Amino acid sequence: MHRLVYLGNSALRQVSTNVKEVQDMRSIVKAMTNIVGEHQGLGLAGPQIGVNKRLFLMVKDLPEDEHTPLTYEPIFNPMITASSNEMTRDFEGCLSFPGYQGVVPRASEIQVVFTNIEGKEEQRELSGLHARIFQHELDHLDGIMFLDKCDVRSLIHNDEFTQLDFLQLQLLLMEDDE
Repeated sequence: MHRLVYLGNSALRQVSTNVKEVQDMRSIVKAMTNIVGEHQGLGLAGPQIGVNKRLFLMVKDLPEDEHTPLTYEPIFNPMITASSNEMTRDFEGCLSFPGYQGVVPRASEIQVVFTNIEGKEEQRELSGLHARIFQHELDHLDGIMFLDKCDVRSLIHNDEFTQLDFLQLQLLLMEDDE
């Protein structure tokens, strides 16, 4: 029985090993899909359920309304082959560190290669939210959490985040040059 693990669980700090046979991971993908769907997360990596394999789920498309369930794509043995010099700062949260968000700089555009659920290699160019999710989940496979890359001064509880107005959010996203 797989469950979501939280900050402090040793699986979150280990480097994951490659998936040799995608077909052998189907039951884990199903468990991960149920867990991430239950929490309406944008992604979930193997280490977040205590499985240190190079596997994560990434949301396919964001639906038009909040009542449409999210759908996920399994990504095996992912690698970033190129990334833009342009960085984007935005808030990120993590199902393994619930209730908080922080500002994390990420490459705006990336080129990736991975194995899909059919066991075939795919190459893609990702930008925006999908580039951010891919980088966040890939970090998990290397034992890195968003807390390691975020500006700690930007950490904010989700209840407080919802109280901020647009200007306050923009100020938090600005780089501090001091």
